[in-house]
Amino acid sequence: MANILTDTQKQTLSGYGYWVNLTTILGFITAGFLILMGLPLLFVLGLGVIYIALGAMYIWLASKVRKTGKIAKSMSEAADLSQTEAVDKAIESFEHLRVVTKVMGIMAIIQFAFSALAVLALAGGLFTAIQNGEFDFDYDTDENTSDVINTEGTVDQDEFDEIFKSLTEDIEN
Repeated sequence: MANILTDTQKQTLSGYGYWVNLTTILGFITAGFLILMGLPLLFVLGLGVIYIALGAMYIWLASKVRKTGKIAKSMSEAADLSQTEAVDKAIESFEHLRVVTKVMGIMAIIQFAFSALAVLALAGGLFTAIQNGEFDFDYDTDENTSDVINTEGTVDQDEFDEIFKSLTEDIEN
């Protein structure tokens, strides 16, 4: 039985497998860092649970992606591959990728929702603080510095020197 894949197609699958393996390794490293960061945060308001859960999610996603790389590698190294076997392996690989992209899409929607909530909470907090007078937008100048700039909008050097001298004396004392 002759292999239905050309040499170029095998090289493409081999290159795909290489990059998938690299991505998988980076996914496992990311998962490790998330879990390591989550362990000490378990004692701080339970934030560590979120990091550990995200680390577990990364491990699961990386293992799914890894399966597609293994399938691509086996297809590129196969001496005899019938059309049915090639289609079956391609469908299996796409099924793993479908699951990964579905989960990543759901995670992106959740992240967008939390980001929108954070912006709304920040805006609401700022609005409330402004309404309660926590922010003073009346930028009153110091009584000493208000006379430094004259009516033409230029600085009166003598008055500036006096204020600078008094400030340096205050600092020295």
